Amino acid sequence: MSDPFAPLRPRTPAPVPTKEVFAWWSTLTPAQRPVAMARTFPRIVNQIAACWSDYPACDKYLRSLLLEEQRDNRQGFPVAVAGEIMMLHDLLSRTQAAIDASSGHVPAASDPDAHADMAGNLPAPDQN
Repeated sequence: MSDPFAPLRPRTPAPVPTKEVFAWWSTLTPAQRPVAMARTFPRIVNQIAACWSDYPACDKYLRSLLLEEQRDNRQGFPVAVAGEIMMLHDLLSRTQAAIDASSGHVPAASDPDAHADMAGNLPAPDQN
């Protein structure tokens, strides 16, 4: 079975967050930054930063991380990291829904990735 994320993975995973992570983080509020993930799984946070602007690819990658706990008898992510993955997936979905709404794009009802229930506005900036 081929790996659909192989093009996103660097040949040698960086042991620390890359400069792309910090550029991506500048677009997030402090509460939205996956700090626990960056500390324990820098390769994963590097991948998310690399694909964040490609909604279908990033959505698929985040979903695969969420489902990874159910495969291969894995222990799963620490609670803080799992929470960050879920938060990032929600943020990505809401951001894409807002982009779709502002462009007049309405996802087809048959589209399994349609997030009609998340068609709200972008989250308010963190006040901290």
